[in-house]
Amino acid sequence: MVEIYVSNNISRCETRFQYKVPAGKALIITAISGYEQYYNLSYAGITVYDEANCQGAVLTSHFSPVSNSSLYAPIAIDLGVGILVKPGKTVSVASTSNVGLTFLHGYLVPAAAAPAAGLAETESEPTPITADEFAAKLKRYKQ
Repeated sequence: MVEIYVSNNISRCETRFQYKVPAGKALIITAISGYEQYYNLSYAGITVYDEANCQGAVLTSHFSPVSNSSLYAPIAIDLGVGILVKPGKTVSVASTSNVGLTFLHGYLVPAAAAPAAGLAETESEPTPITADEFAAKLKRYKQ
C-alpha cells in the first residue's frame, strides 16, 4: 500500500511532496482524501499530474465550492479500480486557491501485472486533457 501526503500550498504545485513510482512497479491510485480550505476564491481544488513539478498528463482533479462562511470542503474520492501510473513516472499535485491536506491512496504492483493501454481492464485509466479543456472545467467551478 502507498499513501502520498501532499500539503496544499495556495495556488501552486507542491514540489516538496512528490512520489516517483519505482522502476519495475506500477502505481494504482484508488482514492483521494483530505480537505480543501477557503483562500479568497469561491472554489478550492487539486489537480494530480503524472510528472514532477505538475507537468505531464492530468491524472485527475477535484474542485469544491468554499466560501468565507463555509471554510472547509472534505475530499473523499473513491476512484474505483483506480488510476494507473506507469513505472518511472512521478506523481505531483497542484492546489488551486486553497490550503489543506491531500492524501493519495493506492498500491504498487509489478509493472508486468499492470494492464497495457487499450485493454478492457484499463477503461478507468485517465485520458490526458488539453489545456483548453482544463480551463473550461475550471471556469465552470468559478461560476
